[in-house]
Amino acid sequence: MLNILTIIGIVLLTLLGLILLLICLLLFVPVWYKAQVSAGVSGVDADAYASWLLALVRARYIRKGGVEDLRVYVFWFFRINLDDKDDKENAPEKELEAAVEELSEREPPPPKVTNTETETPKPETDDLSDKGEKGEKQSVTEKIKGILNQINYYRQYPGRDEIISATWALIKRLCKAIIPKKLRLTGELGLDMPHQTAYLFGAACALCLPVSGIKPNFEKQTLSLDLFAAGKISLWSILWPLFRYAIKRPIWPLIKKILRRGDANE
Repeated sequence: MLNILTIIGIVLLTLLGLILLLICLLLFVPVWYKAQVSAGVSGVDADAYASWLLALVRARYIRKGGVEDLRVYVFWFFRINLDDKDDKENAPEKELEAAVEELSEREPPPPKVTNTETETPKPETDDLSDKGEKGEKQSVTEKIKGILNQINYYRQYPGRDEIISATWALIKRLCKAIIPKKLRLTGELGLDMPHQTAYLFGAACALCLPVSGIKPNFEKQTLSLDLFAAGKISLWSILWPLFRYAIKRPIWPLIKKILRRGDANE
């Protein structure tokens, strides 16, 4: 009896250890990725690669000349090919069959009948349309009033400054975890009119967007962009800041109030 209980205990502890190990791997082991995207007048080409756990699980996506190919590899030997070449080869035949079916289902239009008699006057529907418009206007105004009341409520909410600072800190942490470590954008861009190109680049510089590698073309309309991004991301780097943000004193009561309002509305 003791031997059986010992074996059961060892099995349960082994399963628990495996589950904890899997959870730790999912949380702490990052996903490494890199991507190269080229956009031009002819279209968009892309080559993206991602790997996890020493490349035991990896995937690659390629788009070139309008043809897409997605391949997933698991444990170096198991391969999942998700390309759609066969579907694209048969696409013209399928489109032709669908067009023929649509034409066959269409009924010929009824012959026109000339009516020389005087047409009967139709009932006036102005009153009904006016009532409908008034109802729609009232519903819109009520929605706007409700939104303004909610804005005023949260503007006067206690601890508003702490909530804003905590939210801003959360956004910065998430951006630090998500934004690629290597990001490079190069190319050439020109719009129809020179002043439109100038406005676009001025707005991008004002927003601190990474457009230093893009050359503006004020002479002609053109588009040639190359984007390279590489980095890593893990679940822990996203979930931990969210958890710390949710358990803070001014945030958690606000979350509970929002959840209670959602339940009351339902």
